Order: sequence, then structure tokens, then C-alpha cells
Amino acid sequence: LTQPTDSSVNLDALTNPTRAGYSFVGWFDNADTQHSGTFTMPVGGLSLKAKWTADDQVISFNTKGGTGVASITAKTDTTVDLDTVSTTRPGYQFDGWYVGSTQYTGVVTVPAGGLALEARWTALDQTITFDVNGGNIATQPADIIQVTDSTVDLSAVTAPTWFGHKFLGWKDAADTSYSGTITMPAGGLNLIADWQDLIADGTWQIDANNIKMTLSEF
Repeated sequence: LTQPTDSSVNLDALTNPTRAGYSFVGWFDNADTQHSGTFTMPVGGLSLKAKWTADDQVISFNTKGGTGVASITAKTDTTVDLDTVSTTRPGYQFDGWYVGSTQYTGVVTVPAGGLALEARWTALDQTITFDVNGGNIATQPADIIQVTDSTVDLSAVTAPTWFGHKFLGWKDAADTSYSGTITMPAGGLNLIADWQDLIADGTWQIDANNIKMTLSEF
């Protein structure tokens, strides 16, 4: 701004500068004296510098199924240590915090506009084991190993056998039945064969020369 000595200068007529993530405080000289409004142009002029205050920015965390993480509020260009921010998710390995394909780790500088971070996970292998529960051990199905939350088709598992018994299906230790298509849970499953004892029930049938007799007939 060039004007004659002792002329009137109106700083309020100037358009305030902008800086991403900061608020403009005003114009200051080298002695840190603020100048504003209308004043008289001094001999030798003035060198004025803008002064700024950093704005609050927010770093948010989308854990994508993990345990919740509170947002962090910090000033622009301050630092935050993301290694102190943790989340867990059963059956998964935490791979870090991302914005798109960019990973943020360790000490980061808070940018203007903040950050919206998302957790990235790798599903871990889980195992379904089978207990024939008295049945023929030779017919015990092999373990199924798949990653957490993948689809498992139990109808594709060959049913075990046990002489004099009818296989009713698979249950866990809590007596919950599993059949058809299920989702692999974190921690896997131990499935136990459920049987009907045909001999004890008196319903076991003998097939000889196409003649069927039940034990209850004797």
C-alpha cells in the first residue's frame, strides 16, 4: 500500500487475508503493535505482518466394527500420536488408520479440516471342529478352517454314522443347533453330533430280504 506521508490510511478497507485452519487476528508491526482502522501514514511507512490463531480441528475415528474410539480435538498444525489410539475387533487383526489408501501412523500433524480416519482390518482364520459324540470316529468330518465372518455351508459336511443311531444334526455345548449356511464366528466353533438312540427307543428296524421288523414286535 503506497500513499504520501501524513495521508489517511484505512486498514479496515483492506480485504482480510485467509489461511486454511487459522483465524485472522489483525495487522501487527515489528514491535508487535496492532494497527487497525484509520491512521496517518508515518514517515518511512510501516511493515505490517498478519497474525493468526490456530483453529480447532477434529480427528474422527470410524472403527468399522471395532471398539469405539472418541474423536480428538486439536489445533491446526499441532501433533497427535496415533499409536496411542487403539481399537479391537474379535476375530480380526488391526492394520491401521486410513483415509482412502493413505495410512496415518505414529505422530501426525493435524491438518486444516481435520481427519476422518477409518480402521482397516484383516480377518483371521477360525476353526470349526466336529465331535462325533460316540459315533464312528472314521466318519468324523475334517476341521473347517476359514476366516472370520466368511460363509460356511454345513450341508456340504458329510454326516457321521453310528450303528443303531440316527444322526439329528450338529449342536454346540450350549445346545444351540447349527445347520445349512452359517457365518464363521470369531473363535470358531466346536460342533457336537446329536443322535437319536433307535435301539433304546425301540424303533430300530432290521432290513433282511426286504422284511422290516421293529424291536417292539418281539
